[in-house]
Amino acid sequence: MRYLACLLLLGIASGANAEDLVTRELHAFSIGLPDGEITKQSPHPGAGALVMMLNSAESLKSLGLVEAEKLLPQGARQIQVQWNPYTIATAEDRKVLIDTVLGALPIKGARVFDEKVISEERRQFVIGNEQFPMALGVVGCGPNFGIAITMAFTVDREALLAASERITRSVVCKPESVNPPRHELAVRLPKTFGRSQMEGVEMFMSTEGEMLVAGFVPQDMQRHPGMFVQLMSSMLSSLLDIPPDNLSLEVVATGGKAGDPASRTQTAVMHTGGELDGAYIYLRYCVDQDLSLFSVWYADEPVLKRARIRFDQIGCPGEATEKIREMPEVFGEACDAGDKVACEMIKEVEKL
Repeated sequence: MRYLACLLLLGIASGANAEDLVTRELHAFSIGLPDGEITKQSPHPGAGALVMMLNSAESLKSLGLVEAEKLLPQGARQIQVQWNPYTIATAEDRKVLIDTVLGALPIKGARVFDEKVISEERRQFVIGNEQFPMALGVVGCGPNFGIAITMAFTVDREALLAASERITRSVVCKPESVNPPRHELAVRLPKTFGRSQMEGVEMFMSTEGEMLVAGFVPQDMQRHPGMFVQLMSSMLSSLLDIPPDNLSLEVVATGGKAGDPASRTQTAVMHTGGELDGAYIYLRYCVDQDLSLFSVWYADEPVLKRARIRFDQIGCPGEATEKIREMPEVFGEACDAGDKVACEMIKEVEKL
C-alpha cells in the first residue's frame, strides 16, 4: 500500500451488482471478505493479521465499484485485517488508533473525512487525502479483543465507505474472543522487578526506579524503511497527549544480519523536552509468530547502555524465560526491609 504503481484501469461494467462476500472463519471471529488473493494470514488466534490483495476484476465485484477510472493503482488495492488482545471500545482507544494511523501515513494532508457509528462496538472511518483515501473499520469484541480493518482501492470515498461498512458489519465475534490466548513474553529481568499486566501489554517496575513496558503487534514493523519511527511517534504522541511537534524519535542503534528478519532490531530515543524525555524505544521482529515485539524503557537517568541490557532481558515467545513476581509482592518486600520509596510505590502500583 505504501508504493503506488502506475494506474491500471479495469473494465468493470457500469451498474454491476455487488456480489456476496466470502465468510472467512478465524479462531475468535469470522469476517466476510471478497474472493481475493490472501498474501498473508498469521497463525496465532490472539494477535495477528490477514492481508488480501484486490488485484483482479473478480475480487472487486463484491465491493460494488462501478467506475474504473477511480481505482487506485493495482499495488495499492488491498484489505488488511488485524486482531489484537487490546480493547478498542472507548473513545480514547479509537482516538489513539486514528491518530496513530494518520501520523504514520506517508501522504500529505491526511485527515478524517467521514465517521459512521454502526453500533457501540463498531465504527467506520474514511481517512487519508483526496488522492489516497482509505477506510478503517473497528470492531470491539469485548474488553480483551479488538479488530481493525483497513481497506484501499478507490478514490471514491462514498463507494469506499459503503464497501468497508459491509465488511465491518459482517464480523461475528465468537465466544473465544472473550479471553483470547496471549503471546507469552520471554522475561529474564532481575528480581528487583515486578510485573503488572494491563490491557494487552506488560509493565515492569523495579525498586531502583526503572520502568519497562512491552507488548506485541502483528506483522513486521520494520518491513518498510522509517515505518517504526512513524508509527511509534504518532502512537506515543497520542497516548502521552504530547503535540506531534514536541515529540520526536531518533534511531540510535540498529542490529541484525542482512537477509535475516529475525535478527533485525532498532532502538530509538524519545525527545519531548518534558515527560519521558530520554526514554528508549526498542523493536524486534519475532519471525516465527509474525509479530513485532516493542518495548519502552525509562529511568531517572536513562542511558543507552543500560537500556540495551534491559532490552536483552526480554524476548519473543518460546525463548528462555524466568518466573517474575507481581509488583505488590516485590515492592512490599522492599518496604518491609525499610525502603521508604518502595512503600510509596506500593500506593502507585495499586492505582494501575
